[in-house]
Amino acid sequence: MIIFVFNGQGQREESRTTTRHQLEMASAMIKSSFRSALRVGASRGTPAFKRTFASSAHHDEAREAAKWEKITYVGIITCTVLAIVNLSKGHPHHEEPPPYPYLHIRNKEFPWGFKML
Repeated sequence: MIIFVFNGQGQREESRTTTRHQLEMASAMIKSSFRSALRVGASRGTPAFKRTFASSAHHDEAREAAKWEKITYVGIITCTVLAIVNLSKGHPHHEEPPPYPYLHIRNKEFPWGFKML
């Protein structure tokens, strides 16, 4: 296979060395151009498949939307009731630990004042 290469001065040079990768790329480009030509040719005639919509499609969508609206309201009410039950239980209070003398030892003052924490 002969490949023409243009050098930086606008002169054409022949290159007779091709790699397998170059041949695969060239065949892929040719296949792609044939496919696109077939698609364009098929689209000019009658379409192969035309989707038809049912007359009740609008009613089905409205019914589906109403169903999910009801599911949403039921979910909101359920989550609210569960949150109220969970929060009304309260939380357990633990006893204060004894004041050990080795806790909170401060050997020097803080830069912003003494015992501000």
